[in-house]
Amino acid sequence: MMKPLLVLMVLAGCAVTPITNRLKPGEEALVVVVGEGTDGATDLFAAPAEGGQFFQLTFTRAAESNPKLAPSGTLLAFVRQGGESKPELVIFDLLGGTERVLAFEAAPVRLGWFPGSDTVAVVTAGGARAVALGSGPLVAVAGGARADSLSYDRVGKPAFGSIRPCRAGGLCVMSDGGEETTLAAGAADGCRWGDTALAYIRDGKIEVRPLGGGRIRQPTWTRAPAHLRQPTHQPGSEAR
Repeated sequence: MMKPLLVLMVLAGCAVTPITNRLKPGEEALVVVVGEGTDGATDLFAAPAEGGQFFQLTFTRAAESNPKLAPSGTLLAFVRQGGESKPELVIFDLLGGTERVLAFEAAPVRLGWFPGSDTVAVVTAGGARAVALGSGPLVAVAGGARADSLSYDRVGKPAFGSIRPCRAGGLCVMSDGGEETTLAAGAADGCRWGDTALAYIRDGKIEVRPLGGGRIRQPTWTRAPAHLRQPTHQPGSEAR
């Protein structure tokens, strides 16, 4: 097993993570992305969702990918893979600084969360699995269609569809009735952006598109990583 992904310290009984006193998981709206830092390694980075500064969240030689913030905003699921080790599902507590790890034979290609932030949906080439975050070791069990469905970001409140690859290529919102609405040309890596918008990567930047129409915006960040991709968003408690 690889070394822990974070540089952690314990001071006065409190866990300290790279975003302690910088970001407020579960309270403020956050975005987490994959990118390359100054060392060229593939890591995860977190920032206020509507602009500000990115902070590096992981520091490993392994490649992290497919981040997915839990509905609570305080847990982050992602995939770690490097060297000859098996690909791993990592559940990281953004407040406590702890992580839990479960190895897979095949690399997970999509992750999602069940309502309640207590179960993760994991899709690999071998099928969909559900991983419950109980008090014991993480264990994957058959998840079926429910886990597969939750591995795609749902949009709207109430949700009316999900962000998926278009049948003919590109990125679409697929309604629950199977109808496709194509997003912007060249759009990739779509994600839910709160109850009233969605986002995607285009030309290396995050574009936020309101579901009801209106101006498409590009939040501005400093210290954004190179090759920013695979965003995941959580609106924070203030938006609930």
